[in-house]
Amino acid sequence: MNQLTWSSIVTLVYKNSAGLYHPIPGNIADDYIKAGIYKEPSRKFPHTHTKPLRNPKFARYLLDNDITLAKELGIKDMK
Repeated sequence: MNQLTWSSIVTLVYKNSAGLYHPIPGNIADDYIKAGIYKEPSRKFPHTHTKPLRNPKFARYLLDNDITLAKELGIKDMK
C-alpha cells in the first residue's frame, strides 16, 4: 500500500502544549485537512488530523500536488 509512515507524518504536523496534533500552517497537509471535513482534535482524540494523512488518498493527493515532497517522503507513483 502506498501511504506515509508515522515518521513522515511527524514532519507535516506539530504537537501543541495540550498534546493535540495539527498540520503545520502553510504546508500541503494543512491544505488537505482544510479541504476535507475533519473534526478538530480533542483531548480524547488527539490524532484526528493525523489519521487522514495516513491513508492512500493523501499519498495520491501528495503525488498530484507536490511530487518533490512525495518522493522525499518515499511515496512512489503507482500509475
